Amino acid sequence: MKSATEAQQEQFQYRNNNNNEEEPRTFYKKDVKYCNGLISSAQNISSSVSDLVASANNIVNNNGSEEELIAASRQVAANCTSLVVSSRVRATKDSSHQIELENASKSVTKATSILVNAVKTITESSKKVIQQNISSELQQLTKTESKIKEMEEQVNILRLEKELETSRIKLAQIRKSNYQ
Repeated sequence: MKSATEAQQEQFQYRNNNNNEEEPRTFYKKDVKYCNGLISSAQNISSSVSDLVASANNIVNNNGSEEELIAASRQVAANCTSLVVSSRVRATKDSSHQIELENASKSVTKATSILVNAVKTITESSKKVIQQNISSELQQLTKTESKIKEMEEQVNILRLEKELETSRIKLAQIRKSNYQ
């Protein structure tokens, strides 16, 4: 956020040096959409970071899921990229603050990636324990019980695939409504 603020101050000073003296208020009044894009990008970053922290806390407290954390992490990275793109629209070619902002965004993306990988490592070890427990349970089943379990799992997979497709449709509609 600091890098974004510095990049905006640099843009204002650059424009102020090349044009007549104007106040920051009138500078941003000239292009309200640009200003709103920056503000919404910054707000989205703040919101997604809060979601990421909440997801990480939930996982630590055994109330969350790996998927929740991955989605929150991806959202943070996407919102950082959005802020960089919004800022780049008016940045000068040799803007040191814009370069700092882009580097900060890359650092955030890298940090969220490290966090996701750490959680995946933890969940992989717990998955191995679960798989071992399931293997020992399956060895104790008769052929008929094993066949019934297989059918139940196939039904479960089909149900989950249907839910996945429904969720993908909902996500597409949400994204579409955000751009209308």
